[in-house]
Amino acid sequence: MQAVRYKVIVFDFDGTLVDTASIKRQAFFDVLPAECHDAVEAVLTTDPDGSRHSVIPAMLDEAVRRGVNVSELDAGTVVAAYSDAVRNAVRNAPDVDGVRGALDWAANLGSVYIFSMTPETELAGAVATRSWCGCILETFGYPASKEDVLACLIERHSAEPEEVLVVGDGHSDREAAAAHGCDFYHISPDRPLAAVTVFGGTG
Repeated sequence: MQAVRYKVIVFDFDGTLVDTASIKRQAFFDVLPAECHDAVEAVLTTDPDGSRHSVIPAMLDEAVRRGVNVSELDAGTVVAAYSDAVRNAVRNAPDVDGVRGALDWAANLGSVYIFSMTPETELAGAVATRSWCGCILETFGYPASKEDVLACLIERHSAEPEEVLVVGDGHSDREAAAAHGCDFYHISPDRPLAAVTVFGGTG
């Protein structure tokens, strides 16, 4: 087991702490017409962690490139429909197995935060409904970038990069950690959240 050394532990939200990744992915297909679904798939393949504010306009642009008429679709209206579709589903989504143990472990080591590409108000509301919200010092959602959040927290806590651990399931989590030289625990089927308590290094 690793020596205790982290000052700051930052968790992704969707798919890391709460089982929402499939809900949010499906919602893009639900709010856009069937003729746009190939474009939706293409954008999610290249940018699976992107904010709805960037990927939905990209989906509409991709649909146009594929010859689909989207003249009656307004990106802002689609974003609003998407937000409505996922808000309650996210609040009611189940915790990932091992959440409480992982957050208790992290809180005993250092300061615990959440970052996400979910809009900040929506993120804060979803976290506030959870029994473990008392472990979290602060949440950071869109429009803050994950790289900027890490820079802010490193400065706030006068931490060395190796004293910061990022826990997440997405490319954006890995990239943010790599940009600052922070340790990264990648959530995957063979590396569940519960196992973070015996994590021994970047990977």
